[in-house]
Amino acid sequence: MPMIFEYAGEEYKKPIVLEVRSFNKRAIKVYEKFGFNKIGALRKEVFLKNEEFYNYEK
Repeated sequence: MPMIFEYAGEEYKKPIVLEVRSFNKRAIKVYEKFGFNKIGALRKEVFLKNEEFYNYEK
């Protein structure tokens, strides 16, 4: 997985931004393990629920 991040960063020269639901603790742990930093949070209506999402960037 790290090779993908390195390639994307070198090839496109833009940060990689991911969005994850706040309750998805396993995904958050993986993103942080690979050096992503939480850059924000937002609320969205998804399937008639008001859920919180986190944005991560590397």
